[in-house]
Amino acid sequence: VDEKSHIETSNKEIILIVQFETKEAVDNLDEILKLEEIDVVFIGAADLSQSLGFPGEYNNPIVKNTIKEAIEKIVNSGKAAGVVASSPDSIKYWIELGVKFITCHQTVILSEALGNFVDSFNKVISD
Repeated sequence: VDEKSHIETSNKEIILIVQFETKEAVDNLDEILKLEEIDVVFIGAADLSQSLGFPGEYNNPIVKNTIKEAIEKIVNSGKAAGVVASSPDSIKYWIELGVKFITCHQTVILSEALGNFVDSFNKVISD
């Protein structure tokens, strides 16, 4: 494949994800969303909650509203909004808000898998 074809294919198939985690980024979100090259805007809720003055308080009305309003702007711009889902229930909430890019913490996955394994192991040895 020649370089020009490679670049064209890469531009079509590779997505550009930006992550914002500060009040300053929220304040500049409209300008950020004008950048055509961006495909996904990922919201870093932990750092954002801290930047807003409420570290780790994801259910704080200011934090929750800021994230909700940001998602609305992102979705309305035609870009995909991204977040971390902390539980299966939260996935439904994010999808209902229009989020298309959902990740989760590997520690959540690993601890749930380990818990299931331990439960299975205990069942086997107790029988």
